[in-house]
Amino acid sequence: MGIGARGNAGRAGLACVVALVLGLAMGTAWTPRSALAQVSSDGWEFTLLACPAGGGYGTGGFENGPGVPLNGSGSFVFSTASDGLAWLQLHQGGLDGVPLASLHDLTYSTFVVTGGTQAAPYLMLQVDLNDDGLPDDQLVYLPHLNDTVVPIEWQTWDALEGVWWSLNGRAGMTQANPQPLSVYLDAYPNATLANDDTGALVVAAGCLSGVSWSSWQGAVDALSIAYSTTTIAWDFESTGVVTSRRAIPGGPLTFTNLTPAPWSTVAPGEVTVAVNVRSSSPITRVTMTLNGQELAPEIAGPSAFQLSAFTGLTLQPGLYQVLATAEDRSGQTFQAMWQFVVSNNPNDSWWFLADGTPRRAEIEASLRSLVEAFRWHFWGYSWDGQQHSTDIPTHAE
Repeated sequence: MGIGARGNAGRAGLACVVALVLGLAMGTAWTPRSALAQVSSDGWEFTLLACPAGGGYGTGGFENGPGVPLNGSGSFVFSTASDGLAWLQLHQGGLDGVPLASLHDLTYSTFVVTGGTQAAPYLMLQVDLNDDGLPDDQLVYLPHLNDTVVPIEWQTWDALEGVWWSLNGRAGMTQANPQPLSVYLDAYPNATLANDDTGALVVAAGCLSGVSWSSWQGAVDALSIAYSTTTIAWDFESTGVVTSRRAIPGGPLTFTNLTPAPWSTVAPGEVTVAVNVRSSSPITRVTMTLNGQELAPEIAGPSAFQLSAFTGLTLQPGLYQVLATAEDRSGQTFQAMWQFVVSNNPNDSWWFLADGTPRRAEIEASLRSLVEAFRWHFWGYSWDGQQHSTDIPTHAE
């Protein structure tokens, strides 16, 4: 399914073309694959613009291949003429108003048919900087500025982990000096995606300098974006777009399980120390210490939003304290501290042995901590003469 045009504004609505291919225009019944994955244009439109140096010819459309796409059997294919002056844009208008800072996943896959060039389909984000709903800048992700583009091979790009540049050179981010999006957000923390005639999210080919677009052909597929608690995945097929939407488990960064259980008693020998972590933003780091010694846990999980950190240790009888720290991409940090006992007698506890003998040091330490915490919390009395209001709230303020 190809769409071609010459000049400075050839535009075609994909919905019409997709409808013809699906047979909808002829009244043929069509059943969606599921309530969450449907074939349509889903807000994607193709536009052909002229490069600043002049107009050119190019095509874009849903086709089978090339090669073996990551999802399904098709992709969206771009082609340019020998002059390389066409600016091909496949744009999505359904992300208007999404805060730039809320993005925590943006990946896509490309296939370059033409050899001898580092040109590959790239991403553009249109951003509003003054809350008027109109684009004030465009951020550009160029694959070849992040890694080597390999022809005749599907490559997946993690755009949020890469470097970008601003078409207006804002925040010092130019094509010659691309930077992570965090640099842009430091300068414009309230930036939001903005939709106009060319969409808030654009997959483009052509025009940009630094690589050759002459007689070039390439494809894009498997584009996924996640923001706040929403994930959208677009699979480009010869029949149109297969869209999958799902909600990310909401809530702040938290630990859902601590092992061994707090205040529990376990037998000496092999002991597993572990935490389960969950967040609505991808988890970027999990660390653990045992009695002040850094551990090296293995990290695994069904997704970046739900992880487990665990390690197996050989422990002798004694008292142990774990400190676990987790961080996510949104900047949240959360910690948990808990104690457990290793003993041959399962009735031994943190404060008393099984025969009732008290552990004086542990009892005194616990009581002292309670007294100090209550004094600070209710009256603002410091236990060591230092100011702690930045870490511990007090009613005295």
